[in-house]
Amino acid sequence: MAREKKTLIIMLAVLVVLVVVTVLLFFGSGFKTISNMFGNKESVKVTDMKTVPSFKVKDLQGKTVTQAVFSKNKLTLVNVWGTYCSPCLKEMPAIEEVYKEYSSKNIGVIGIAEDGQSQEPQVNEILKKTKVTYENLIPNDKFTNDFLSHESEIPYTFIVDNKGRIQDFVVGAQSKEKYETMINNNI
Repeated sequence: MAREKKTLIIMLAVLVVLVVVTVLLFFGSGFKTISNMFGNKESVKVTDMKTVPSFKVKDLQGKTVTQAVFSKNKLTLVNVWGTYCSPCLKEMPAIEEVYKEYSSKNIGVIGIAEDGQSQEPQVNEILKKTKVTYENLIPNDKFTNDFLSHESEIPYTFIVDNKGRIQDFVVGAQSKEKYETMINNNI
């Protein structure tokens, strides 16, 4: 009888844990979706935005950069990446090749290290290791909240015209050829 009680208690404990995990998974992954039905900003994805919102951030040399950076070129390829993201790091050499090939054609390239505020030394180390020379920005809380937080997957890359309007968008690591196609389709 005591053994049956122990078994029953263990089964109930397992059931409680499963219910708690199920509730957490439902609300953890579904809460954003539920809040989206009420028009919260999380429902707006980067792909839904027409322009990059105004921003004022620093680059890795400490220089202030604003959305005016887009006016310097006909188009700018913007790649959002993270220090923890191996596909992000693997595509950096391809983006560097695009930068070297297209910078003379009035096409800019900018990287945004989405976790750069907390990982700036690691960002510098990664850029040195991957031999990246295109400008990389360190987002602040405002830019993260206004823009970067609207996309849950990285890397993602978008093309911006000289007025800051988003022209094209792709999620995931891409080849040099894919980025060239994106640029050529938007010139």
